[in-house]
Amino acid sequence: MEKLESAIADLEQNSEKREENLKMKKVIPNLETIFVSVKYEELDLLNKIMEAPEVSKDNKKVIEAFITKCREVGYILSPDIIQATLGIKFVEKYQAVSNVAQYIDQYIMYAKRLKMADILNDLSSKVIEDGITSEVMKKLNGLISTSAVALDYNNITTSNLMNQYENKHIKQSNISTCDRVLDDTLGGLRKGDLTSILGASGCFKTSWALNIAYAAQLKGMNTLYLSLEVSKEDILFNLLSRHSNQEKFTKQIPHWKLKQKTLTPQQLEYLKAQIIPDYDKLKGKIYAVDKKDVGSYSLYALEQKFTEINNLSIQETGHGIDICVIDHINLLKFGESKFDVTDTYNKYASFFREQAFDWCRTKKQVAMIVIAQANRKGKKYASEHHGNYLTEHFAEGSELERSSSVVLTVYSDDNLKILYEAKVGLIKNRDGAPIESAFETPIEPEYYTFGNAIVNQDIVGIDSKFVAPATLDEIMEAAEQNQKTRFEPVEYDID
Repeated sequence: MEKLESAIADLEQNSEKREENLKMKKVIPNLETIFVSVKYEELDLLNKIMEAPEVSKDNKKVIEAFITKCREVGYILSPDIIQATLGIKFVEKYQAVSNVAQYIDQYIMYAKRLKMADILNDLSSKVIEDGITSEVMKKLNGLISTSAVALDYNNITTSNLMNQYENKHIKQSNISTCDRVLDDTLGGLRKGDLTSILGASGCFKTSWALNIAYAAQLKGMNTLYLSLEVSKEDILFNLLSRHSNQEKFTKQIPHWKLKQKTLTPQQLEYLKAQIIPDYDKLKGKIYAVDKKDVGSYSLYALEQKFTEINNLSIQETGHGIDICVIDHINLLKFGESKFDVTDTYNKYASFFREQAFDWCRTKKQVAMIVIAQANRKGKKYASEHHGNYLTEHFAEGSELERSSSVVLTVYSDDNLKILYEAKVGLIKNRDGAPIESAFETPIEPEYYTFGNAIVNQDIVGIDSKFVAPATLDEIMEAAEQNQKTRFEPVEYDID
């Protein structure tokens, strides 16, 4: 009896709070409405509340007492009798409902959400003390999987599917890989997909990714470039060097001279008067973010930074981010030292896959490009097999390979660099066949240029001609003299 009295006292206190909420026009499910709405033949419906683990024991005792008393008298007690016999103080404003079963479901759902709020409150204390640990992540994942999570789902139908197919704005993302063979095979990189660029150290992974972003920038698209290895200032220097390598400019700016601040007065003047103003006129933008901007490598911190940059791009360009580049994923392991490296790596891979499909919870898709380091076995294998890699050559985890719709590879060595070439490959293509063997694509490292699909600010197709850096004899002669000469181009057709 003491427990019942205590439960009644708690219920009275809760009723007073609900009364305040009602005055603020915040109607929440309550027992009083159930008691005045339920019919005698519907009393068994209250057993559903008794079986719900989220409903408090105190409320269950009050419900049990209500059921018992109604069974004793053979009818539903009136509000006055309920207050007199059970000691429940009714809120001033309550209204009977016609569908008691549905209202009971709402009451149980509200109890579940209260339980979730208590858990989140407890987790907030743990996060303050220890950060987002694996224990916190497990509990959060458990909450997300419950039926109390609000859903906003619209099933796709054949009609709106065909509308998407016929809509020219989303038929093709038109994001070039910067290599025309790959563009012809893939049709470009698509929003909603995660694309990995796999390669050993020093094989132009960053150069390739930045050229993809630059090609998209020329077409008016926005890229968030998360650089965890070099500063965002160096990323911009690389972009200016790349932009200078257009035929319309009479002076090209080596990226290393920008970084070392060794430009000649003439180069500096030309950069400021011609190259930078022309670059600033490009329709798209590249938002370089480095580790100083992020602070923490937690998933929450990354998503918050992504959201901040996305909002900024909307403000500045009228639309959000189209491409997100992670350079490179292996460095994120240093931000979660408490956890197993492989688990950390796989956690980020899954997170980036989710971001590609639902960017910053906006239901917008972006092309996610993740640079990944090849393991030692992969580097050795590629050097012995003409620049080819296998999917098993991802360092420190396999989730990135599983999450990727497309896996691109890149390899280069001293001999290829003399030829101004890298070998690129396509070892995974979820919507088509991969390419069996890696093949050459032109590079100009001095001006941070990669591939053959950008000509005079136009992204060209597979039927166009591309420009080779020079003949073999000219390259070998320059290599022997240790020169860094920009050669006259030689044109030839691709079969």
